[in-house]
Amino acid sequence: MALLAAGVLAAWVGWPSPSKPQPNNPTPNNPTPQNPPTAGPPTLGVGELLAGHAGPAGEWRLAWWQEDPRVLVIDFPSLREQGLAMNRVAAFLQKAGAPRDRLLDDAELANFIAQRGETNDTFFHGHDFSQADLTRFFQQALRQQLRLGMQELKLRNALTASGLLSDEPGAPRAVVTFTATQPDDPSTPQTEAVDALRREAILRHELSHGRFYTQPAYRAHCHVLWNEMLTERQRQRLRQHLAELGYDTSDETLVVNEAQAYLLHTPDNRAFSAAQAGMGEQELQAVRAQFWQSLPPEVRGKDGRQPLKAR
Repeated sequence: MALLAAGVLAAWVGWPSPSKPQPNNPTPNNPTPQNPPTAGPPTLGVGELLAGHAGPAGEWRLAWWQEDPRVLVIDFPSLREQGLAMNRVAAFLQKAGAPRDRLLDDAELANFIAQRGETNDTFFHGHDFSQADLTRFFQQALRQQLRLGMQELKLRNALTASGLLSDEPGAPRAVVTFTATQPDDPSTPQTEAVDALRREAILRHELSHGRFYTQPAYRAHCHVLWNEMLTERQRQRLRQHLAELGYDTSDETLVVNEAQAYLLHTPDNRAFSAAQAGMGEQELQAVRAQFWQSLPPEVRGKDGRQPLKAR
């Protein structure tokens, strides 16, 4: 489900923002991506993921998350590289107004992004998808005989090498993404800046989605959060906020997944604040405390409870 923040970070995991149309996949053919992964990704904790960096010249860094090794993390060197690999997937699976029965071609995707006041780089600041959804995306591309871009093919190769494109039964797995830090481009109205705090908040937000996909007990507790811990007023305000960010709020599972990630795992109040949830700060802290205190022990883990330090 790819973080989003109104105005400044309109689309995180997603996050959408404002606009100069850029072609999503400028490559005219389906070239063979360079440097496909040849060795299995390492297993890293949050601190190691934040301390490391994606490589230059389009090099990606892949790792399994130590806290839940069913979650593959992709660290992109830039928002641009991430967008070229992931934006079509996000439109297909998460964005309101995009078709669910077919993939947008390059021109349609560029127009879809531009109409929302975004660019390829700012459409999302991070992503999260289940193994099943990624498999469905690439199967749909094959059915449509859609020409994918170089970064999308590189993504397909990386997922295949990691065993993440499969219909075979087994433990559910997921993919989350974030990027290196980068400066803002002052020539655009959008916000391309990713500082250290934003980078950490994106990663923690996206990892919580990974946990939602792979851990049924955690996912069930998130539904308790949505249905029992929040009031109807709070649910309505959160649903409105997610709609403003461009999420498909007709997808109730997506709504619950994004609600838990914003409420519990986004330690950057430029991206999410109590007011955006229709709450006071003490009210929000009370909801967080109730969630963590009642979390099933089997899904706590070392990184299961991350106190949020909103800054």
